Amino acid sequence: AKMGHDGKKGDGDAVEVDQAQAAANENATEQAAEAQATTDQSNLNKPISAFTLGSGNGDVDQSNAAITEAAAGNANQTAQWADQAQATEATESGHGGDRAWGSKGGSGKGGKGGHGGDAVDVDQAQEAANQNATQQAAAAAATADQENLNKPFSLLTFGSGNGDVDQSNAAWTSAAAGNANSTLQQLGQLQWVGLTHLSNRPDGQGGGAPGQGS
Repeated sequence: AKMGHDGKKGDGDAVEVDQAQAAANENATEQAAEAQATTDQSNLNKPISAFTLGSGNGDVDQSNAAITEAAAGNANQTAQWADQAQATEATESGHGGDRAWGSKGGSGKGGKGGHGGDAVDVDQAQEAANQNATQQAAAAAATADQENLNKPFSLLTFGSGNGDVDQSNAAWTSAAAGNANSTLQQLGQLQWVGLTHLSNRPDGQGGGAPGQGS
């Protein structure tokens, strides 16, 4: 008795889907700010008297006032978005394998039935990256230089150089430096797969009917 042959494989075709997405946001910011303010002030009283009588006796009143300000600043605002979406809908259809029968003239059972169609194969990949680099530098300097000098000179005088001397300086000096940075990054990813399997009969099964003699 001979065994029958196995049924043939089902005729369903494989469904293969490959999807890939890549997204990247890059931002680089470099900022530099420098401010400098300088005030130089001086008061000088230098009378000279020689061979005189009662000279150089007047009053001297000198004053300086200064407001010196320096400011430097940087501001940076960065917003980045990366949104990705993948959608796959696949339909698989195929016939089951044929049932096998015993060979003619034998008494053996039929072989195993074939398998149905191949499965659906879906590959999805997503890659996203946000990169942000910010460099900031700010420098501010305010300087006020003030000087008062009273230096009378008298030679062979009488009653000279007796006046009052009033010297004054007033200064307001300020320096300010600042940096401000605001960064917003957002990544959104979505993957969706929908599969539909259609078959008008199940996979073939083994165990066919015995063969018939000739």
